[in-house]
Amino acid sequence: MANQRHSLRSYVYRILALRVVLAALLIAVLLAVVVFVTQRDRVGNMVMETALNRISILRTQTLANLKETGAEPADVFRQTLEMLKSAKLQSYLGHFSYARFYTPNGENFAESVTPEITKIQLHRRLGATPQRFPGLEPWQQIIRIDERLYIHLIVPINNHDDQLVAYAEGIFTLSDAVRADLRQNAIKTALWVALIVLVTAAILYPVIHSLTRRLASYSEDLLESHLETVRTLGSAIAKRDSDTSAHNYRVTLMAIQVAEELGLPAVKIQKLVLGAFLHDIGKIGIRDEILLKPAKLDVAEFEVMKTHVNLGFEIVSGTEWLCDQQPEHVATGVDLVASSSWLSAASDVVAGHHEKYDGSGYPAGLAGDDIPLAARIFAVVDVFDALCCRRPYKQPFTFEKTLQILEEGRGSHFDPKILDVFRPMADGFYTEIAGREDEHLKHELEVASSRYFFAGLDTLRYE
Repeated sequence: MANQRHSLRSYVYRILALRVVLAALLIAVLLAVVVFVTQRDRVGNMVMETALNRISILRTQTLANLKETGAEPADVFRQTLEMLKSAKLQSYLGHFSYARFYTPNGENFAESVTPEITKIQLHRRLGATPQRFPGLEPWQQIIRIDERLYIHLIVPINNHDDQLVAYAEGIFTLSDAVRADLRQNAIKTALWVALIVLVTAAILYPVIHSLTRRLASYSEDLLESHLETVRTLGSAIAKRDSDTSAHNYRVTLMAIQVAEELGLPAVKIQKLVLGAFLHDIGKIGIRDEILLKPAKLDVAEFEVMKTHVNLGFEIVSGTEWLCDQQPEHVATGVDLVASSSWLSAASDVVAGHHEKYDGSGYPAGLAGDDIPLAARIFAVVDVFDALCCRRPYKQPFTFEKTLQILEEGRGSHFDPKILDVFRPMADGFYTEIAGREDEHLKHELEVASSRYFFAGLDTLRYE
């Protein structure tokens, strides 16, 4: 399942705060459970001490009565047990609701039961079996019946020579006061822990908020510096070639709209925008007498001009062009060998905008879908703008003549699918974008591209 993405502002103001509250509640509940279990075990140990004390009293009193009466030991033990029961020994912890005594072989020889124990016996089936006796060490277990806590325990009884003579099994009913204390201490612990966590979070939250806003501000500055670098590089090359950077703005605007019509994802449109701005960056390495020649280039000059693609790829990718030595590196659109530059996203368009759909283009001779989609889109809008606009070596063509030339390149120069999408949009491009060189063109491009380059609290995403 894909992670849900949130804006950084939404995360900081809503999701982070909610997570802090939930974390506080979770920690509070966990510690409350720990406190409850710890105190419950402490109470169990206290009950065991009470049981051992009662058994010691029972044993001492039985021996004293045995000396006085000389009766059978079992009879004397039962009489002493009844006497202690009638004394109704109580404590803050609670009282024994059930007591049964066994020989080491597991035979029952005495018991003391209160009326409430019938329900307990029914639930727990506390019938004695020798196998459940724990040996020479006392044993206890906390049980819950009808939401009430009881302590079930078995204690070995030794004589003065420390020999096992009997087992005592009992059910101790915790008093309401003890149960209330257990609950209250757990609740108090939970409240205190939650309060401490929330107060700590309240102290730290302004720091987190400030750091997040600063991070968002830095991201905005960094993105703007990246985009300004791209615009500056593209404009510098465009002005060398045509005394204006408007061509870059026009083809990028048109490319964005065609890509949107094709339904390209944002990350691919980002690459298209960068590539459109930097498509001719390699011309920085072309001599002026060739680049600025007002007449048609001869064969040798055109071969030099074609190297601007190789140079452009090397500039934006930071790697050496490998097409001549290893054609497989461009089989799917010029893979990068060793680049992590932000500008490398422009490589598809820079390296592929002079490829042709039938494979007759340069520099790699790619054909069909082997040409990156961004390069195929750009090839159409680039030629359209070149035909519609004035160049040092030509006058602008009419709209009809421009479309005719594009159609003549269907399937040879241009991807037919791209032309099919471009054709209904061409009239709007011709009337609203072609030939423009005004300053507002730059603003329109910034608005259009801002949908695909994210920075700041409202646009950065947290997963």
